[in-house]
Amino acid sequence: MDWRKMLGTLLTFVVLLLPGNTAYAVSMDSYTWKNVSIGGGGYVTGIVIHPSEPDLVYIRTDVGGAYRLDPNDSSWIPLMDGLGPEQSNLYGIDGIALDPQNPDIVYAAAGKTGSASPSDILKSTDRGNTWSRTNLNKRNEANGNVERAMGESIAVHPNVSNIVYAGTRYDGLFRSQDAGQTWSKVNEVPAGTSGKGIRSLIFGSVPGATNLETALYVGVMGIGIYETHGEGSIWNLIPGSPTHPARLATGQDGSLYVTTPNNGVHRYKDGSWSNITPNAAYTSYYGIDIDPHNDSHLLAAVRTSGGQLPLYRSITGERAGR
Repeated sequence: MDWRKMLGTLLTFVVLLLPGNTAYAVSMDSYTWKNVSIGGGGYVTGIVIHPSEPDLVYIRTDVGGAYRLDPNDSSWIPLMDGLGPEQSNLYGIDGIALDPQNPDIVYAAAGKTGSASPSDILKSTDRGNTWSRTNLNKRNEANGNVERAMGESIAVHPNVSNIVYAGTRYDGLFRSQDAGQTWSKVNEVPAGTSGKGIRSLIFGSVPGATNLETALYVGVMGIGIYETHGEGSIWNLIPGSPTHPARLATGQDGSLYVTTPNNGVHRYKDGSWSNITPNAAYTSYYGIDIDPHNDSHLLAAVRTSGGQLPLYRSITGERAGR
């Protein structure tokens, strides 16, 4: 650059900083830095609510990280802003799990594409403000496939916080007995269809149990639903279970509800299956949930290619009405 231009630029800068030019001077001490509200980007693929804190709500997105609801102003707090460029693949969130015993603890299955890295189970002990890796290091694929809206692929034992299960897309089911410090593979449960794998895990009550015994249900794509009781040492494939489970829900009476992408909605109760699809004109259902205070109140959501997705409600625990 010509020295005359350099000198002119420098003099202009000095003049702008003179006390008399207050219109151009900005005090950094008086400025508050905030996030720009640009949204999550892509799709919101899951919503998780803490069972003991109704206002503690998380959402996950396929390419934009996870968010936590701020109940004070109904805004969403981004939780992955601390990730650097080398960790950009972790912005895809394939599943979320909350610790029922400790509202501060949250797990996230992170990874946008299986061909990129890193991909891992993340853990937070401060409601998502900071994260640490648990080093499971199995491929997640939160972006570019219909299975991203299934879930959740992680589950924390409702009575024992140290026990955490994580389903993977390619490598089967893993269990941690020390709150994510180490992982071991559950060899009794198969990996399922490659790239889809295990997308749905949920704990439920055991009918007739007089203690804190729980059941764990694991949806394996292409095969069906596996269950285990107690310590998880014995696993069984539930006969007649849907072979493509999308989402699972459990009632206090021990009932298991399952949505599928190709075969409607099903209920497993007292050892038998019932097809409770609310509208046979639709075969693809993803969303399913149960009123925690009344097992008879159900909601089921249709998955279609259009923007308006029908939602069905039941007050009998049977076939729902729109």
